[in-house]
Amino acid sequence: MTENILGEYRRAKRTALIGTICMYVMATLLAAVALVSGSALVRGALSHDTLALLRLLKHASAVVATVLLAEFLRNFGRSSSPFGRGQSARLVTAGLLLVLNTSLDLFGSSPSYDVQLLGGSLPMGATSQPGINPLMFSFAVFLFCLALVNRYGNLLKEDSDSIA
Repeated sequence: MTENILGEYRRAKRTALIGTICMYVMATLLAAVALVSGSALVRGALSHDTLALLRLLKHASAVVATVLLAEFLRNFGRSSSPFGRGQSARLVTAGLLLVLNTSLDLFGSSPSYDVQLLGGSLPMGATSQPGINPLMFSFAVFLFCLALVNRYGNLLKEDSDSIA
């Protein structure tokens, strides 16, 4: 490896390790939110409610997708071979979980809010409609494409290793 390529590879590994730490912190926060939400559902006797189960599934898919992305970065930063089938599988699975997570937004209940002014209610309410976040779908498509690029990188590396 030339010195320039080796330097870039070291920089990418350091950045991947920093990203891994950030992703695990985010996964921990998401898991804490899921636990608080789950305990609130149990205390509220909503454990048999289908919407409550969908919310728990949404939380779980977010945590698992974040952990998979953290593992992708961790394997890139620590593995002697940062490309591979496992890396592509992590990206595809995280993308599928993001699609599931975003799709579950269609089944959520719409929160409504009352506006109160000085102890009296204003005869107006605000609600939001359930829907899909298109940004999350574009991120999932990006992960699918990145998985294919990662596979291609793995094939190039294997081919390069077989020549040397």
